[in-house]
Amino acid sequence: MTEIGSIIFAADRPPVMMPPKQTLHYINRLREWLHSLPEPLSPSRIVFPQHLKLHLGYYHMLIEMISPILGCTEIDGVPLNPTPYDLYLEAVNCHETLIRIHYLRHGFEGFDTYMLHFLGYNNHLAIRAVETSQGSSYLEPRRSSVILFAK
Repeated sequence: MTEIGSIIFAADRPPVMMPPKQTLHYINRLREWLHSLPEPLSPSRIVFPQHLKLHLGYYHMLIEMISPILGCTEIDGVPLNPTPYDLYLEAVNCHETLIRIHYLRHGFEGFDTYMLHFLGYNNHLAIRAVETSQGSSYLEPRRSSVILFAK
């Protein structure tokens, strides 16, 4: 994240958007990082709230990196597989699933200020999805997400 931040927010110029090729390079590095985590932190083994938050942070970063290049389907004439849009949908679904798992396992009783960021962020994503999916089968799950995250 530090490396990405230093590229986007260099001190001598205003923030810039990374080119799609460079963005995909960092997305692939993030995905490699996820797959190289020790077994107790692997996605199929996470249990503790701190582990869930680590993965929430990963998917948050992934969503933010992919968002500017959603419409990109090829780079240098080579089709992308999976496309950034596919990666985006997967990351949003995983982010929401992790929040749901967190509250199923650990409940709403304890106040966790760190989770407020992820709840607000995912609620923003869900509201934006509701606004853009009128008449779609995707609408009802998004509405339920808005209600859950507002809780």
